[in-house]
Amino acid sequence: VLRNARGESKCCAMVLFGSMEEAENAINCLNGKQLVEGQGRNLVVSFAKSKDQNGGGARAEMRGEPKLFVGQIDKAMNEDDLRNHLAGFGKLEDVRVLRNARGESKCCAMVLFGSMEEAENAINCLNGKQLVEGQGRNLVVSFAKSKDQNGGGARAEMRGEPKLFVGQIDKAMNEDDLRNHLAGFGKLEDVRVLRNARGESKCCAMVLFGSMEE
Repeated sequence: VLRNARGESKCCAMVLFGSMEEAENAINCLNGKQLVEGQGRNLVVSFAKSKDQNGGGARAEMRGEPKLFVGQIDKAMNEDDLRNHLAGFGKLEDVRVLRNARGESKCCAMVLFGSMEEAENAINCLNGKQLVEGQGRNLVVSFAKSKDQNGGGARAEMRGEPKLFVGQIDKAMNEDDLRNHLAGFGKLEDVRVLRNARGESKCCAMVLFGSMEE
């Protein structure tokens, strides 16, 4: 458990598993969910990055730009709505809801804060939580990565493969259900719900699109 100088928990921890498969399974099963159902906050579970991997820590990775990706916002929410919800976290330099070619919201946004401290506070307070308690989905809030940071963009990072991990889907959802929900975003080359040894859904899936743009 990570602690501050006073020995108080920072509400986060580093966990080392015996294999990559075990670690990936823990991420798939726990990220965005409560450790004990009905108790506490939703967990944020991901692979840890060493200082070498991120060039000396998160600040170096972001090169001083406090820009956040905010996912799973309500489809009807516009820039002004989002500004109103986020204003309490600090100075908002820019707020932009991402939209498709038809002008429809992609249910995510890019938000530029005035400082790294404000951006980090927004992540700590909002990631895995509802923007309005009791309404909508749990947000996914993280630092946005530029093309340079990704080594030439997501295409370079993924080696040309437009494959997505989709988490927190309904346990009863199968591949056909997921195809129906995602068909409007583009050509679906492959949709696979991840399942355990008993054939039960892990509430997540891998989806391969026809292009990186989609």
